[in-house]
Amino acid sequence: MSRRTGCILLLLSSLFWTKTAWAEPARQPLETAEQQGYMGRPENLKPGSLLGGSIAVFPGVVFHGLGHIYTEDYSVALSLFAVEIIGIGMMAASQILNAEYGGSSKTAPAEQALSHVGFVLFMASWAADVIGSYTGSAPFTVLDNQANGTRIGVQYRFAENPLNRFRHHFLLSVAFDTHRLSIRPWLDLEASLERRELGIEASVLTVGDSRLKDNVSLGIRGARLENEPDGWANQSLLGFMDTRFDLGRWIATLKKFFIFNRIGYGYSGYQFSERASNVPSLLQETDLSDNWLYLESGANLALAANTDLSISLVQDPTGVISPVKLSSAVFDTSANEVMKVEMNHRYEDNAGIQVQLVMGTGFGIWLGLEYAL
Repeated sequence: MSRRTGCILLLLSSLFWTKTAWAEPARQPLETAEQQGYMGRPENLKPGSLLGGSIAVFPGVVFHGLGHIYTEDYSVALSLFAVEIIGIGMMAASQILNAEYGGSSKTAPAEQALSHVGFVLFMASWAADVIGSYTGSAPFTVLDNQANGTRIGVQYRFAENPLNRFRHHFLLSVAFDTHRLSIRPWLDLEASLERRELGIEASVLTVGDSRLKDNVSLGIRGARLENEPDGWANQSLLGFMDTRFDLGRWIATLKKFFIFNRIGYGYSGYQFSERASNVPSLLQETDLSDNWLYLESGANLALAANTDLSISLVQDPTGVISPVKLSSAVFDTSANEVMKVEMNHRYEDNAGIQVQLVMGTGFGIWLGLEYAL
């Protein structure tokens, strides 16, 4: 009897508590999250949109900013369209100079700079529209602190260049890095040792606190290249300035999306031997000299806290891969460039891997390992 009474009382009490729970209003997930400190997205920041990113790809390739128009970020859309117009105008100015002066040495640097910067602005405004309208205002990942100390690197490079016979290369480099100073000597050996290059690059962090953030650096690079089968050597010297800025300062949907530039002015002195298969001596008189302009512009973002990806356009007459008229896809100019895609991944602080692809008239693939000493 007592057992039946207990069961009846338990059943009645459960019905009472169930009725009480039903009577209470249901708590929404958002309300619960806000009580726990969730702030939500500010109203002035726009969400990302898959359709907006698709519109930015096409027809946004013609009218840059359409993706941000879809996400109702009209000020950014107008800015991207203005950058596109400026880029096209600079490429047109380069073409006009070339047609007017026929590639004169006096106007060649201006033609190259206008073509390079114009093409970069055109491509950057399109990429910013696609990425920004798709990702919204969420910032990209930030890389960990820059790696300082001494590191040794070993690379293999395959170069398919129609202008020379050298394909397989092995590179050895050592990096000495402090907070402000970076020094990197390197040795590049072709597999049969017929092509040899020895060089060094040094730079000083002039403005900024880290090379991974907004900064300006000044540097110098020197190298000696020896071509034994053809009997010549080249000694070059390049002074340059590097800059790196967070594009999110101006476009809210591209926080931690960095743009970088290197501009430099170089000198090359060539020495020729009287016979083939003989390398001129280091102190031999220079037979031919040349001055040239170095331009590199690109974008860099972190895929993870220890992985970053860079894409850039490079004008470098001393490069391993012969350049091609990349800008002719938009505007036919006289500038020749290569496209460089590079990814770096670091394992903690003592090892890292590097993959690099360079495309021009031919192509090159770099595979590298780096170890901390």
